[in-house]
Amino acid sequence: MGVIVLAVSTASRFAHHYEREHSERRLVTIARGLVQQSEVLLLDEPDAYLDPKNQHLVQETIVALARQGRAFLISSHAPNNALLYADRVILLKGGHVTADGPPDAVLTAETLSAAYGIAMEIVYAGNNGAEQARAVLPVRRGGRR
Repeated sequence: MGVIVLAVSTASRFAHHYEREHSERRLVTIARGLVQQSEVLLLDEPDAYLDPKNQHLVQETIVALARQGRAFLISSHAPNNALLYADRVILLKGGHVTADGPPDAVLTAETLSAAYGIAMEIVYAGNNGAEQARAVLPVRRGGRR
């Protein structure tokens, strides 16, 4: 079975403390779910509120467990995570399936632009000599500031 996957910093010390505390609670909740030994796990945005290091840790843990035969159904608003970690992606818009298949086939500029209602682009980079889709970005009009 495969994986289905589909830090805002602040100056306030209180907000930073709350975010860190929330992030730690989130990791504990995820760990609790993972140790239950269920064959299939349903995760709702498991890496929300986590810093990039912990997002990567969570996603890599999910991939490792999927390789051991566990299945994951993950809801996410993060197409980059789906692009990097998923075996299969189901793209929804308005509660309806608009695309279903491997990440490279589903997460195209056209399908994502239609789903999000804004122009999107896919950024490609070399990996072991082959170009692969590595990031999904909204198209910025007028260039950089």
